[in-house]
Amino acid sequence: MIGDYVPNSVIKGMLAAIGLVIILKQIPHALGRDMDFEGDLSFVAANGSNTFTDVVTSVMSASAGAVVISVLSLLVLILWDQWSVKGSRIPLMIPGPLVVVVMGIAINNAFGMFLPEFKLVQAEHLVQLPMANALEFMLPDFSRYGDLRIWTVAGTIAVVASIESLLSIEAADRIDPYRRISPPNRELMAQGMGNMVSGMIGGLPVTSVVVRTSANVISGGRTRVSAIFHGLLMLVAVLLIPAYLNWTPLASLAAVLIMLGFKLTKPTIYFSMFKLGWDQFLPFLVTVVAIVFTDLLKGVVIGLVLGVFFVMRANHRTAISVVSQDDWYLLRFNKDITFVNKNELRTKLNEIPANTTLIIDGTRSLYMDRDIFEVVEDFQRSAPYKNIVVEVKNVQDHWK
Repeated sequence: MIGDYVPNSVIKGMLAAIGLVIILKQIPHALGRDMDFEGDLSFVAANGSNTFTDVVTSVMSASAGAVVISVLSLLVLILWDQWSVKGSRIPLMIPGPLVVVVMGIAINNAFGMFLPEFKLVQAEHLVQLPMANALEFMLPDFSRYGDLRIWTVAGTIAVVASIESLLSIEAADRIDPYRRISPPNRELMAQGMGNMVSGMIGGLPVTSVVVRTSANVISGGRTRVSAIFHGLLMLVAVLLIPAYLNWTPLASLAAVLIMLGFKLTKPTIYFSMFKLGWDQFLPFLVTVVAIVFTDLLKGVVIGLVLGVFFVMRANHRTAISVVSQDDWYLLRFNKDITFVNKNELRTKLNEIPANTTLIIDGTRSLYMDRDIFEVVEDFQRSAPYKNIVVEVKNVQDHWK
């Protein structure tokens, strides 16, 4: 699976970055500036603004009603979590986010009766779901099957969505309290079937996301049934009670997502990664920053490149050792050797003084790159000019 080739530091950075992006993107909604849709996670908006300018603008133009609702919602969520930690069954039976949504609707309606200037009445400050009679299904236009542009876009979406799904389930496995391993092939098959059905009725492409998975885990979900029930419950709610759901202030939902984002990017995560050393902390931090300023895939690729650099650096340090006694030198390959170690090998060979005997031992190396063998051969040809006697052990065996 592709996630197995991504360092743990990058996966943890991806989770922390998603949490940080969620917080930054929801702050404007919590303050009453609802210019972008709730699921927008891109750094640069279509109007040219970016995440940070949106935050600054929302602080300067905060809505009193939205601030009251979001602050009270956050307090309830914090108290609800503390209540559940103490072992009470009520927080497990009644999810905190549901309490916050109901409370947000009640507070906003109370504003309408007692503080009209605080009430969030404009449509962009409330949830906007289409009514059931406004839902339309659209069959594909099969006459365009020969259009190469459609196949190009479809292939791109399939590849990108598959990679994001594989990275998401890798991250989801790490937040699973039972540490279970998700079957990647089944995930991709389910995603493919879902996209086929969605496309046939005019829907958008679907992919796995960490946000819903995290919300499910934090809410106490333990099996796949919880995810299925979550989806069915959303479908029933959207079909049967969209008018009531549209009373929900976006500030309430922003508080729920901010709390979720905080749990993904707690300060303790950064401190724990820092304690592991720079080879773990830097890829983690770079991944976080890259995702915040670009997007998920680009950020992961940047973090992956840095992670590979540290792996190569660590391998570069310990792959070759040289010891000496009098005029005898032993150069030993301590592990598998590739072209990455070519410069180090040449440097160590050039440091061997004249009028000595050098033993090159490849016993511990199970694999040796052709580039390394050629460096050894070149040194053997030039050694007589410095009166260096070269003995090679278990190096030629790799190329017989």
